[in-house]
Amino acid sequence: MDLRVTLKQLEAFEAVATHGTFGRAADALGRAQPTVSKEVRALERTLGTELVIRQARPTRLSPEGVELLERARAALTATALFERTARDLGERAASHLTVACSPSIANRLMPHLLQRLETEGPKLTVLEIGTGQVEQAVATGEADLGLAHFARAPQGCRRIHLGDDPLVLVGHPDLLGDLRTTQDLASLDETPLPVWPRENHPAYFDAIMTGLLRRGLEPHTLLQATDRLSGSHGYLLGQGRAVAVVPVDAAESLDPQLLSLPLGEGADVPFDAVIPHPPKAVVDLVLATCRRIHAELRGGGEQG
Repeated sequence: MDLRVTLKQLEAFEAVATHGTFGRAADALGRAQPTVSKEVRALERTLGTELVIRQARPTRLSPEGVELLERARAALTATALFERTARDLGERAASHLTVACSPSIANRLMPHLLQRLETEGPKLTVLEIGTGQVEQAVATGEADLGLAHFARAPQGCRRIHLGDDPLVLVGHPDLLGDLRTTQDLASLDETPLPVWPRENHPAYFDAIMTGLLRRGLEPHTLLQATDRLSGSHGYLLGQGRAVAVVPVDAAESLDPQLLSLPLGEGADVPFDAVIPHPPKAVVDLVLATCRRIHAELRGGGEQG
């Protein structure tokens, strides 16, 4: 026999058994009485057996109905548990965010964000990836939120500006100690500059180069580095063999013996968020917290 029992049929049968009449069962379910009667008859046709003796007053179950009632109730209980578990999982997923961010943001802002949201917000998983890759992580669904400098908005995503970070020139005191101003950096033309490949993020790369050219510096050697200047190319900075231009938060994660000189007016990079459309409901809270922490860090206020 091809059994095609529906939940509505089981609910109608259980309600009739519990309340004794089709009328009271209909009231309990919030359905019309003919609808409840139709569902029970459909269940009986599907099972090939009479479940309810309708001539009795009040209505009572047939022997087969009595035997199947507990099975019906078990099925309804299991379904309710399934639905509740699914809701709980959905709520848990909705309150969890995977945040993709560039290393400089992971080093500086993210610890404050994680600490702040321990009691105030959703659980975060941090996905630390390179410049130019944050947006793609959001676009592909690998991350629910992206934080990056000079972020772009892929199709189906939206960029939100959270603030600005000044660019700083970083290097060994032997190279930078005698500089009187960062408005004239021509003396550093022969000093290698580690920077990621332009194709990783053309707009960001061009902003750095434009800022240097306006200050008289045209580096003759560009080292194709990663974002992680504190890693593979960090020794060049520490030995006075290179200088770098990074956002101020990235400079704060480098060797404290290095000098960091602000490039000055007009040498800022935007700090942005990238979110999918539509975003998770908790994204607004996280963005507001990011904006507040960023302002505090830039302004020297509270940092925890």
